[in-house]
Amino acid sequence: TANGTYRTSAKGNLHSTSFLTVDLDICTKSVDLEWSAYEGWGSIDHYEIFAHTENSPWTNIGSTTSLNYNLDAIPGETYTFAIQAISELGITSFSNPTEIFISAPTPPDFNYLKVATVYGNEVLLKHYIDANSNISELAIQRMNGVSFEEIARVTVVGDENIYIDSDVDVSSQSYVYRVVYIDSCGLEGPPSNEAKTILLNIQNDEVLKLNYLDWNPYQEFNGAIQAYNIYRGIDSVFGINPIATLGPQEHTYTDDVNEITSQGRICYYIEVIEAMNIYNSSEKSISNVPCIILPPIIFIPNAFIPDGFNAVFRPVISDFDYTSYELVIFDRWGQVIFKTNTPMEGWDGKIAFSNEMAQTGTYIYMLTVKDASGKEVTRRGHVSLLK
Repeated sequence: TANGTYRTSAKGNLHSTSFLTVDLDICTKSVDLEWSAYEGWGSIDHYEIFAHTENSPWTNIGSTTSLNYNLDAIPGETYTFAIQAISELGITSFSNPTEIFISAPTPPDFNYLKVATVYGNEVLLKHYIDANSNISELAIQRMNGVSFEEIARVTVVGDENIYIDSDVDVSSQSYVYRVVYIDSCGLEGPPSNEAKTILLNIQNDEVLKLNYLDWNPYQEFNGAIQAYNIYRGIDSVFGINPIATLGPQEHTYTDDVNEITSQGRICYYIEVIEAMNIYNSSEKSISNVPCIILPPIIFIPNAFIPDGFNAVFRPVISDFDYTSYELVIFDRWGQVIFKTNTPMEGWDGKIAFSNEMAQTGTYIYMLTVKDASGKEVTRRGHVSLLK
């Protein structure tokens, strides 16, 4: 101006836009929006919430007078949010846009029950799962009638996890299992394959000395079944090699034990072999171990000639407990004249306490043995000593 003076006006109000932050609850799939208040208008009427996805335009999804907003989102979508502040005079201002991907717990790449096998009197399960996924626990389920019920939960310790089921009777039935994983949100995922143990049954023909074996097929390997191996145990001692190997469709076998020398206890188990599967593994499953107790077979001659061809009186016995043998010879007055606990030792006709040869005549014998189960078998009769 001419006189050199200056005019100044009062400064206007400072304005600050809203700043938006977004947070996701991965388990509930809910999104929490929070923003700072718009500053500079004096008073705010309300806020409008806008959103869009990769395949949808901006949309007004709600309004509020507060500084936060919650909504449910669709997993797998990427959302962009923005807040529009509206003053009482209808003036508007947008916040920063904020983008978020709606993720979910990562499912495992594989969830496979590798094998269910009899393990003594229990059942052992091997389970294979992608431990790098968001898995917290495994729910072990067992078939109960027509439906599965959970019997245990185990913590994931790695890709392979083992569980032993002790609440079983493997000699009376087979068992079906599956595994359901629990994700980091506590939600159940889809079940694994189902695995069924092998139950072996035996029937015995005592006269022909034939044992008839039958078993249910194993289920459910990822790889094909290569074969069923049959193992026999004589008096509970098993050989290292199978007595027979059958194809995947064969589930019966007849075992002839006429030429088997034993104490009368014959046991069996079945081993199923899996071919290499897509997980680069091959498993084996073992059945229960049932046993057959053969009755002792006893032949007792009724005469002998000490100086002749059959010079010793000795019963011929098979399929009995060798440690239980007792043979006693009595004279006509009931006096013991010979006694032995050795199956291969017979009576040569001599009186034990005098070592003299007994007279020609009829004598009484009593034979006592036990079968493989401990049941006592006794035979009494007469034998003639001839000269």
